[in-house]
Amino acid sequence: MTPQLFLHVGPPKTATSSLQDWCWKNREQLARDGVVYPDVDPRADTPRHQFLVSDLMSGDLTATMRSRQQWLGPRVLLSTEGLANHLYDFRPSALAAFRRILSDFEVTVILMARNSQDWIRSFHFQCVVNPSNPQFGNGTALTCEDFSQLLKIRRLSWIDGLREDLKAAYGPSRIETLDFAQGWEAQFLSILGLSPSAYPAFSRANPTPPDWVIEALRRLNALNLAEDDRRAWQAAMQDCFATGSVMLRDAWGNTTETVWQRLDLALIDRLASVGGPPIEDGIWRRLAQHIAQRRTTS
Repeated sequence: MTPQLFLHVGPPKTATSSLQDWCWKNREQLARDGVVYPDVDPRADTPRHQFLVSDLMSGDLTATMRSRQQWLGPRVLLSTEGLANHLYDFRPSALAAFRRILSDFEVTVILMARNSQDWIRSFHFQCVVNPSNPQFGNGTALTCEDFSQLLKIRRLSWIDGLREDLKAAYGPSRIETLDFAQGWEAQFLSILGLSPSAYPAFSRANPTPPDWVIEALRRLNALNLAEDDRRAWQAAMQDCFATGSVMLRDAWGNTTETVWQRLDLALIDRLASVGGPPIEDGIWRRLAQHIAQRRTTS
């Protein structure tokens, strides 16, 4: 019987972190039930197979071939949202080579569909917070409305068209589309041939913060600060407002107490004056007071 390979492609902000964390924590039980979740990319911030994306971007599939040695058993599961997020950035020759590697398997692509407006808002936040890379829309001052008009975002939010492009890129025998709003967890386990009752529940890993947080960070990007300074302000926002965002928690977790001395409080007035959706004045006062207090106690 031909072994099965399940390729979970995201896209981003569709519970990918939750799914990947769950798979990694339960990989031993998955293996006992015939589903292999191979070693993940140690460079990634969540337990995903990000090396697939790096290989397809570079055209050198060495890391993928190394992982291929672990693709043993009746069912193999690979997961990284970059397979959708960067679908239109990959080289055709690299995709052809990847399809040859997959040719020993019956391939199923697993795609998550989410309400387009909610998805765009959530992905916009991720791109606002990400390290600056205008080529991919990261770290820019684009409003959510302008972000939604980017060609890549229009492509990723059109699920029917995305399904066709994923089929052409990865050559699966089928594409399974999960419904983000309708119990995707049970759908996911059913596709893998597993019983939901036999496994722990999934947890929500990376919620999107309120709109005013997104707008404040977008305005921060408009100041075109050095990346270290930008991350310092993100850390200050997280420490002050406890947003719940994994990315902002990481920004805070990777700083030291000396960060408070580096923040220029004069920028608060500039942040308040950047055009865009309004933010209540009390937010900026609270942030300025928090930074000032931290300076006296650190």
